[in-house]
Amino acid sequence: MRKAVATVVVVGMMTGLTMTAEAGSAVNTFVQVSCGNNTITVNVDANNKSDFHIFAPGYRENDTAFVQVSPASPEWQLVKPTSGVQMKGGDKCDYEVKGYLDSEGTGAGKIYFHNYFIASSEDGGAKNITVPPKKQVTYTAYRDKDASGNKAERPSNWTVNGETKISAAKIVFNRSAWDVPAWYIPTMNTPKPGAYNIKARDWVVPALLHDEGRMTVIGAELNLLWETGNKANQIFNPTPKDDPPAIPTNVLYVVASPVDGKYRVTLDVTVKATLALAEGKVLYAVFTDCGHGIKLTEGKIPISGLVTIAFSHPQGISGIHDFGIMVGYDADGTGKLDWSGNIPIPLEVVNPQNGARIGDAIVRGASLSQYAAAQNSINAVFGGSWLWGFLSNVKVPTAKSLLYLFWNGSPVGMPDPTYAPISSVDIGFNAFYPGYFSEWLTHNSGAAFNDIGETTLQEYQWDTTTPLANLIASAPQIENALGTFYYKTIYPQVINYFANQPFGTEAYFPPSTAGEDIPHKSESQPWVPGCTLKLNTWWPDMLGDDTNASVGRGRLLSHKARYRVKKENIAGVLVAFTVTEVKSWGEMIDLYDFNWDVSGDAHNAAVLQVGYGNGSYGPDRNRGRIFRTRVQFSKTYGGLP
Repeated sequence: MRKAVATVVVVGMMTGLTMTAEAGSAVNTFVQVSCGNNTITVNVDANNKSDFHIFAPGYRENDTAFVQVSPASPEWQLVKPTSGVQMKGGDKCDYEVKGYLDSEGTGAGKIYFHNYFIASSEDGGAKNITVPPKKQVTYTAYRDKDASGNKAERPSNWTVNGETKISAAKIVFNRSAWDVPAWYIPTMNTPKPGAYNIKARDWVVPALLHDEGRMTVIGAELNLLWETGNKANQIFNPTPKDDPPAIPTNVLYVVASPVDGKYRVTLDVTVKATLALAEGKVLYAVFTDCGHGIKLTEGKIPISGLVTIAFSHPQGISGIHDFGIMVGYDADGTGKLDWSGNIPIPLEVVNPQNGARIGDAIVRGASLSQYAAAQNSINAVFGGSWLWGFLSNVKVPTAKSLLYLFWNGSPVGMPDPTYAPISSVDIGFNAFYPGYFSEWLTHNSGAAFNDIGETTLQEYQWDTTTPLANLIASAPQIENALGTFYYKTIYPQVINYFANQPFGTEAYFPPSTAGEDIPHKSESQPWVPGCTLKLNTWWPDMLGDDTNASVGRGRLLSHKARYRVKKENIAGVLVAFTVTEVKSWGEMIDLYDFNWDVSGDAHNAAVLQVGYGNGSYGPDRNRGRIFRTRVQFSKTYGGLP
């Protein structure tokens, strides 16, 4: 008796695919099963030779294939299916053939359809996705259906650019510590910008069921952001700082141009998506409120990654405001950076020396009106307001003279020449050279800086006869050290020396006129050279602290002292050693500049300094020039101070 042979033809209807390849096939005793898609494999069940398994790699849960069974011999007829049948993942159908004569018997079995695919947690499960850096993304492998008829997760072997995970239904990138369910998902190495080929294979039949996708991580690395007219004013500023309070190193401080009132900054980025960049797909935009407010301007980032951005200070917001520069991938092709159809890319400031991520780039701007207000405030110190001028003369006359040098750029016209420096010299200065006061320069503005931070500063000098020298010599931090040193170091020498000397004997300690070095503890970090002292008089602010307002923190180059001591008899019984003279002298230098992030006139002065930039704005911005002070001080006391 000749057995019947039925043919099963499987024609795939997979979303987005065109079926043109020749079919695969398998044959058992009763039926030949063929497939119209060469990606699909048909096998006979190894344990039950009547059944067939169709393996459809890459077919999603709703992708279908058309299965048709027809007898191969005219002696047999197809009982079921009577015609074709649509199948998708997890489906099974019965087939049956019989002879035209009852004596020829029957044949029957089942056809099982197995799909397999991977899906991401993005874009409705798309397996080819584009995401920004640090985005948590989960990929899941699915096969067939679960008991509820839904797509079933399937343990699989994963490979991502050479990294593997075995027998896991899911993998996750950039797993958040707050996502508790994701703790139990194998995590892949945090992807940096670039392309990641994601491959998965069923852990039981890896050769037959497999799928792959591609995750493109679009990134933009900030190389530098600077004030267009003054490149030395930049982030990230590589110079270590020792000038409290520390300013955030992800913030660029700028003042609107006096020409048109616009801010101008230059952005230098490396976009980690060459094709997207070439297609003009990577955009920048400036927003108020660091990316969550009004969009002020936008545009494409060119191939070079270098773009100059100009934007105006919007009306209705404070004169000092933080603006965010955002970068995004134009996923919807509109040429507009709106987050409904684009992929935001964090533009982070990174310390290139250690790779530490500091924060998103921020432009902190002062409007033209804010600059004018700051200028008026400082002008008032020099007579713009009679009350302010009077009070500053009474409270802080020395500090006022230093502020005049900053405001005017020279001592010419100083209201009280008594407080003027006795001389000045030009000194070289580099804003990026650690250890030469660059660590005290809060903002790289206020001098004619070139692009690599070099400039020439004025060093104003005061000798021991000047009021500024007297302020330093009389500061408690200088005077108190004299008494401390005497009792700790000099007094034991006094006792030893006068042990066999008659009453009335006087002596100098040390005998040499070179004096003794008075030790001070530096208030700077250990890497800062020299000895830093913060000077003040400890007076309440309402009385005015001219010392602190004039120097603040200075670098003490030297401090020496010499003591004259006399052995005396008190009431014929007691021996006393009386300090009859102390001579204290030394030298201190300081960098005169201001910090934007403080309050009052110090803040206003910083706005003038940043507004001066490198002097390229011309006479409209001629206020706010930094300088260095050098003061030689000397003071003689009739005893311990």
